[in-house]
Amino acid sequence: SVDVTGDQVYSQMQNVTIVTSLDITPYASLTIYGQLVINEGVTLTIQDNAELIVSGDVAKMIVNGTIEVEGDGTISVLGADSVTVSGTITSEGTVDIQSNVTIEEGGSIFIDDADNSELTVTDGLTINAGGSVEVRGEMAQTSISNKGTVTLNGTVLSGAVNIYMAADGAVVDIRSFTTSNAAGANGSLSISDSGLVLEDN
Repeated sequence: SVDVTGDQVYSQMQNVTIVTSLDITPYASLTIYGQLVINEGVTLTIQDNAELIVSGDVAKMIVNGTIEVEGDGTISVLGADSVTVSGTITSEGTVDIQSNVTIEEGGSIFIDDADNSELTVTDGLTINAGGSVEVRGEMAQTSISNKGTVTLNGTVLSGAVNIYMAADGAVVDIRSFTTSNAAGANGSLSISDSGLVLEDN
């Protein structure tokens, strides 16, 4: 694999396609202001204390392969146009997406139960049929339109999590969750469809 060992920045006019497995090494960063595509069969590894930043109103992230976030690694998507996942994002670190996210059929996001693992999606997460999200770590403010599967398994809610069931086959599998007792945390869970609302505050 190839390594990013410093801070690399690509402009709005640049489309970056990851065609061979790539590691962002500790304390290094990869910043994309244009389009980032991770090809199918390719893994982008964000090592401990490394960061992937996708930022700006024309920026896009298309995950056809795999992103793995290790330790205290971070994915920060700041006001991007869109994020599309038909591959896999697995994380022991921080996944903070301040734009809309669509998980396609066969796509998944898995947040492991590491000490600092956290998922935040502030502008809407759409899970299409055959897509899935499983959170075993912390989950901050996230609004989900679910046609696939959401699994809460030891999840710690630190913000308002709203799940709207958008299709007959949609599933929410609640194995266990708690609300965070950290200062400033305001964890809650609301699950609704057109005729049914379940709330836990």
